[in-house]
Amino acid sequence: MNLKSALTQLFRTVLAGTLMFGWISAGRAQVPLNVTNFGAIGDLLTLNGISVVSNSTAILCPNANFVATDVGKLIEVFNAGIWRGVSNETLFAYISTVSSSSNITVSIPSGATAINLTGLYGTDCYPAFTNAIASCTDPMDTIIIPAGNYFLIPPNALSVTGHDNSINYTLNLQRGGITFVGQGTAILTGMGGWVNYNNQGQRSSLFAMRAPMSNNYPLVFTNLIFDGGCLVGNIQNLSWPVSGSTGWGWDGTHHWMVTVAGTGGTIDSLVMQNCTIQHWRGEMMEDTAGSPNLFLTATNCLFCDGDASCINNFAHNLTGCTFSNAMEVEEYYRTYKTNISYMVNCYCTGLRGIALNGGFYGNPAYYIIGNNFTNGDYALLTTPASEVYFLSNSVGDSQGIALGVAGYQGSTINSNITMAFNTFNGAQYALSIFGNGNNSSANIKFFSNQVNNAWGIGNGYGYSTNVFVFNNVGNCGRFDEASFQGQYFLDVSNQYTGEGLGDAFTLVNIFTYAHGSLGQMRNGIATAKFGLDDTQPSKIPAGAMMVISNASPNTYPLYPTANLSGSPVTMSSGQTATFYWNNGSWTINSSSNSSTITVPPAPAPPTNLHPLN
Repeated sequence: MNLKSALTQLFRTVLAGTLMFGWISAGRAQVPLNVTNFGAIGDLLTLNGISVVSNSTAILCPNANFVATDVGKLIEVFNAGIWRGVSNETLFAYISTVSSSSNITVSIPSGATAINLTGLYGTDCYPAFTNAIASCTDPMDTIIIPAGNYFLIPPNALSVTGHDNSINYTLNLQRGGITFVGQGTAILTGMGGWVNYNNQGQRSSLFAMRAPMSNNYPLVFTNLIFDGGCLVGNIQNLSWPVSGSTGWGWDGTHHWMVTVAGTGGTIDSLVMQNCTIQHWRGEMMEDTAGSPNLFLTATNCLFCDGDASCINNFAHNLTGCTFSNAMEVEEYYRTYKTNISYMVNCYCTGLRGIALNGGFYGNPAYYIIGNNFTNGDYALLTTPASEVYFLSNSVGDSQGIALGVAGYQGSTINSNITMAFNTFNGAQYALSIFGNGNNSSANIKFFSNQVNNAWGIGNGYGYSTNVFVFNNVGNCGRFDEASFQGQYFLDVSNQYTGEGLGDAFTLVNIFTYAHGSLGQMRNGIATAKFGLDDTQPSKIPAGAMMVISNASPNTYPLYPTANLSGSPVTMSSGQTATFYWNNGSWTINSSSNSSTITVPPAPAPPTNLHPLN
């Protein structure tokens, strides 16, 4: 037997063995499924200038180009459905006849007489996608979605008299191991119009992961556009529940993806790659099931033009994603989650950033690294959160970070939050500490940040302790924590302008350590007086000092007390003095004015503080 024959025989033997043991399946499952083979056609079109007559099935649309093969297609006409006391819900129907390019009849009569309405029509792709999903039987299957715009509406959205059953979900997924792949520009358009159910407006989620779920392999979506079908972008109507008369409001039924709780198993991984998510009236994606191990991986995805949050409650790794024109990047309720989360190198513009709640002491960490937040609200809000690392981010023309905001949901205080190596530009304050009681803050580290064009490094009115602010730089003012309650506050080695006192109307000016370690006398009334706030010694840590400079052309007295008692030090123009709070001593940069004054020493700081790491 020659070498060629021997190799051929060996190949046949190996192939026969693999077939015998099932290592290679001879069935269909080795070939990717294609939704067009199940009857899907991506032919969705937008209609404008639609005219309807109440109780009539006739529709006129001069701008359309209807053809005979449109019979059986699905049509959606906004504001042409059942009258709901204030306005009409959306009409969903099938095309029954085509009499001309602009005249059709449909399966359900209109509830309104109106002109210049808008709508959508195209092949009803719900059966095709449902059957393609049901045909996935291998541990890992692939569904191909060719270029086109696919219309996906749940069947029970169509009704003549009203909706007796909820229509929350269009495509149900009850197993993992399916990869949905878009080719070219592949758009999946969901139910943008609303109907009335139980006197509330309701739309439908496009995909639902519904427990029990089997086959714990990843669900993957790549190169796809998930469109909410609303035709317009960001509405920002946050009223809840959705009005059953107008359809307006934050629609908690309208997501591209939602998880639904139930008995039985779940899967652990949801993956999105190069996807666009747009035009949704509720959270674009929401984990309502509280799945502890479910982890979202999103890479190079765009979330835009939404009414609510882009992501809600998923533990995740977000990399290179863009978030724009919505209410907020995410709301993350952390109580149920067992995975560390990451947000890295993302771009967030025109919306609020990350809202964290449900935190508990020692919960899995959240690393927010290298992102750009611009032209929006706060970049980070907590109520409460724990184990958060906000590192090397850029925050421009937005608010900064807010700890302890309203809306507390959790079982602990805001704690173990580190903010370092970030750049803040144009925020009023880089860090604000707000909450009290259960929503207070502890072990907060804010260091090595650049803070530019701000009113100050920080402010707030909340209760906090173990707040460490150090090694920050920038052309900004003080850390204004004068109104905080009961905290141990460390403000050292910060290089910023400092608290400036003295203007054309203020005769008595008081420097307090709550303003930080720097103070400055500014041009003002020539007879002004300055003093040091000695009324809250418990808020002054051991070794604290304050550097005060006179940037005014005037010479001013500086008293050691808030009531201007005792012997003052005279500060000439350009002079700088350092005051040591614990023993009341001074050092001054001029030997001609080296007097020393003494104030009662501050009590020792609390002894149960966490050390600065």
